[in-house]
Amino acid sequence: MHRLIALELINRRGPLVSSEMRFLRHEMNLSRQSLGHELGVEIAFITQWERNDRRLPRDADVNLRILYATNRLTDRDTTLSVHLLADDDYPPSPVPMVFTWADSGWRLSHPAARP
Repeated sequence: MHRLIALELINRRGPLVSSEMRFLRHEMNLSRQSLGHELGVEIAFITQWERNDRRLPRDADVNLRILYATNRLTDRDTTLSVHLLADDDYPPSPVPMVFTWADSGWRLSHPAARP
């Protein structure tokens, strides 16, 4: 049942909120610190995002959905909505997201600082 809820969350249009982030983190068996490491943010951000009752920042939302998809989906799960990258519910992000294949999975790369 939890797996079906998680699939519905990652494929749903619209932003995730703090309780949904917490749910997905628990489904992936990740601590706040581990999730922060995977998303490339400090644990304080994870704690803040999970405690306030608002929607997640767009980058965190998209990355969390991709993280769940790459770590938990199987061959049977053939659809992951790509609309979330173009969702009108979020303002455009000034920072591009770049993913690279590493350690048998897609990982968020941090773009080099621009002068």
